[in-house]
Amino acid sequence: MDFKILDNSSLDLVEKLKEASKNYAPYDYISDSVYTFYIIEGDIIIGIINYSHVLDEADLLFIFIKDEYKGKGYSKVLLNNSLEYLKEKGIKSIFLEVRSKNIIARNLYTKIGFIEISTRKNYYNDDDAIIMKYSL
Repeated sequence: MDFKILDNSSLDLVEKLKEASKNYAPYDYISDSVYTFYIIEGDIIIGIINYSHVLDEADLLFIFIKDEYKGKGYSKVLLNNSLEYLKEKGIKSIFLEVRSKNIIARNLYTKIGFIEISTRKNYYNDDDAIIMKYSL
């Protein structure tokens, strides 16, 4: 298993990333304001995490793990490795929003060190959005 950042030398992977994530999110996978990391085993992309950043802050836009690999710690690997990389790049704070009903994700983020800072009521129509922050 390899943890990698998507860069200009790996642009050929963008279509594989989109396919692997089932076009989960319409975000850019590579640009001056985006960091995309992935875990790959052989030629199988197991998971993807995507951040946008401005100055010394970043927003975690999405994290995706293929169904057959869920529950095996890959999200934690993506988070820990990407946070270390972002710290090296001078990022000081990471923000994210998560559905209040997504207890598994909220627990993972809390274990990593994210703290809940606010709530957006009825953000998803059927659920609130919990805003979390991680300080590097």
